[in-house]
Amino acid sequence: MDVRCSQCGEQFHLYINKSWELMQNFETDGSVTYFLKKEIFGVGCKNKMQVHMKFDIHKNLVSKQIENGEFFES
Repeated sequence: MDVRCSQCGEQFHLYINKSWELMQNFETDGSVTYFLKKEIFGVGCKNKMQVHMKFDIHKNLVSKQIENGEFFES
């Protein structure tokens, strides 16, 4: 997954290790889902990007959001 800083345009490739980076979320119905929060800082820019992702019980991506940046296809 690739992201780009909205301020300076610097690009990053996010590698997500689903084995240890995802946090469990226990739903009210007893099921388990997963989520990820990641902060990204560029080299020459002080802009902090925040990525929020939700995954289902099988660790498949359900939704993604980013603040101060954008997702893009390379």
